[in-house]
Amino acid sequence: MAARSLRTKLLLVASAVCGGSGAAFIASSEDPSKTLKLCTNIPVRLFRNTVTAASIAFDYEYSLLGLAEGSSEKAQVKHEVHLRSAQKLQELCFKNGGIYIKLGQHIGQLDYLVPEEYVHTMRESMLNKCPVSSYEQVCEVFKKEVGETPDKVNIRQELELCNLNLQVISATTLKSSRC
Repeated sequence: MAARSLRTKLLLVASAVCGGSGAAFIASSEDPSKTLKLCTNIPVRLFRNTVTAASIAFDYEYSLLGLAEGSSEKAQVKHEVHLRSAQKLQELCFKNGGIYIKLGQHIGQLDYLVPEEYVHTMRESMLNKCPVSSYEQVCEVFKKEVGETPDKVNIRQELELCNLNLQVISATTLKSSRC
C-alpha cells in the first residue's frame, strides 16, 4: 500500500516537472503559438506514421503467408495488398499534410522503383486532389518569412540587389585567388 502511494506521488511529481518544463519551453520560445502547434502535432504525426507502417507491414506479412512463390494466387494477393497499402499511405499523406503530400507526389513519380499500384494511386490523388491554400494564407506566410506582403515587395529590385551582391562576391573571389 505504501509503495503504491509512493509510486503515485512520484508519478505526479514527474508529470508536473515534465509539464512545467514543456510549458516553460513553449512560453520562452520566439513564437509560442507555433511552438505549441509543433509540440502537439509532431507526436500525433509520429503515432500515425507508426500505426500506418505497422499496418502495412502486417498486411504484407499475413496476406502473403503460406502462398507458393511464383503462383498466380500470390501475384493476385500481392496486387491487392499493394493497392490497400497505397491507399493507407495516401490517407496518411493527406492526414499529415505538408511535406507528406510532397512525399506522396514524389512516390507518384517513382514508377521505376515502387510497385505500379503505389505510383498510380499517388499520381491520381496527390497531383490532382491536393489541398489548396488561399491567397490570404500565402500572403500571411510570405509576410512572416519576408517581412512584407507580396504586393509591397519589388521583386525586380530584390533580384538586382542579389545579382549585384553575387558580382561583388565573384570579383572578390577572383582577386583573392590571384594573390
